[in-house]
Amino acid sequence: MNLQGSISVRHQDEANLVATYRHFVIVVVGHQPMTAMGQQAQCDSCNAHGRRTGEGKLIEIVLLDPEVALPSGEVRTILDGNVPIITPYYACVATLFEASGFRASIIRGLLTSFSLLSRTSFPQKLFSDPNAAASYIAGHQELIAPSDRLTPEEILDLIANVREIAKREGVLSA
Repeated sequence: MNLQGSISVRHQDEANLVATYRHFVIVVVGHQPMTAMGQQAQCDSCNAHGRRTGEGKLIEIVLLDPEVALPSGEVRTILDGNVPIITPYYACVATLFEASGFRASIIRGLLTSFSLLSRTSFPQKLFSDPNAAASYIAGHQELIAPSDRLTPEEILDLIANVREIAKREGVLSA
């Protein structure tokens, strides 16, 4: 299946990549440690796309490298400071982390805890299966014009296309 239109890369450095497509922002967090400057650029890119998309319409997909580096305190502070700025724009957030093993279980536990403690006003969920993530995302497009909504299959294509860009650019390790 081919997506109609093109994916735009809004930010890229050695640790992360931000791509946009219609009402989607896809954040790829790679295996290199995130810098404060890179995190702020990522947030700025997401916030700008939220403003372009409109309140309650932005869908964020976060793709985590299997060897994702845990963020420093400085990076977490930047993330926390940007939450109130972008929150009004979100329809939902889906994080996809397909790694397995003990380390992956610990990271999943931390991510789940953070999302429960954040008490955000938008739905967010962590997934290990792209198909489940695509189905979840497809169900959170209520404020999007029906002609602009993506099917689960199109969402899977979007994820695959952005993943390929991130691999080619060296952001993702696998």
